[in-house]
Amino acid sequence: MPREITILSRGDHDLFSLAEAAEAIPGAAAVREIDGGSALQVTTATGVPVLTVYPPRLMPTAGEVARLLPDAPAVDLPTWWCDAVAPLSDEGEIGVRVALQLAVGMGAVCVVAD
Repeated sequence: MPREITILSRGDHDLFSLAEAAEAIPGAAAVREIDGGSALQVTTATGVPVLTVYPPRLMPTAGEVARLLPDAPAVDLPTWWCDAVAPLSDEGEIGVRVALQLAVGMGAVCVVAD
């Protein structure tokens, strides 16, 4: 079962912002599109997936954010909701660090389910 990660931000991310975040984390080596471009994946130099990031969705109401993620801190609205997953492994820790770096770079909130 993977670790679930949610990023709540004022804007959406793209391949370049994810690549910039991955570049700052040791062990993260590449970013690629998967499933015909429906998600982005960060891998190690040997191709092991460490983080999969799905396209963000606009969440216009606080009630919807609270319903889906009751423990999330308050965020400005509207906000973009982005789901990501990382494996429950040492490689997954690299992925969590990339997700946190992406959130920092976007001025966003990152919630990691443990």
